[in-house]
Amino acid sequence: GGAIEIRADNGSITINDRLWSYSSAASKGGSGNAGNGGEIRLTARNDITMLATSLGIQAQSNSNSGNASNGGKVTITSFEGNIKINGNRGLFSYSNGYTSGNGGSVTLRTPQGDIKVDGIRSSANQNAGAITLISGGTIDTSAGIINATGGSNGGALTLSAPGNIATGEITSFSSGFNGNSGNITIISGSGDIDTSAGALITSAAKGNGGNIILDAAGSITVD
Repeated sequence: GGAIEIRADNGSITINDRLWSYSSAASKGGSGNAGNGGEIRLTARNDITMLATSLGIQAQSNSNSGNASNGGKVTITSFEGNIKINGNRGLFSYSNGYTSGNGGSVTLRTPQGDIKVDGIRSSANQNAGAITLISGGTIDTSAGIINATGGSNGGALTLSAPGNIATGEITSFSSGFNGNSGNITIISGSGDIDTSAGALITSAAKGNGGNIILDAAGSITVD
């Protein structure tokens, strides 16, 4: 899949349909080899919003019975606004095939705004990509699931903001025989952390589960 870049240097970005960079096996039945999913980069001065009616933002490599390559990296940056990813389609970077590469990293960053996300996934038969949310305000993922699952190693998941952080389920999982899951790190510099809307899971089939680190200036609520 080719790279997708959208910039609004003095405005906002709204996604109301699909935004996909997709590499799929071309042979009948999807049994051939697929290339890499392309990188997706959104950059705006003001708000970046994906509407609930959207079919999601996806950077993927897919082959039903052949070889898949790597999922693409997804980077969303708002310099002065909020980032809102609504609906259950969410953000996806994944590699899926008989054999596959790695999931791409997913990074959301807004130094002056809030982040609200209903779902993020980076997954692959090999290594899942890291998922990072950095906000200058608050973070809310309580309506959805953040998942970094790899056949070898699970991805690291990091949420950091000065304000309150509320989360739903967050999972880093290694389904392989020797791999490890990644760490989950949630840091609120001046506010509270509330994870009661979903479990925090770091597990590995045969390897080591990752650490779970919660650090808040205020209260911490877990279920």
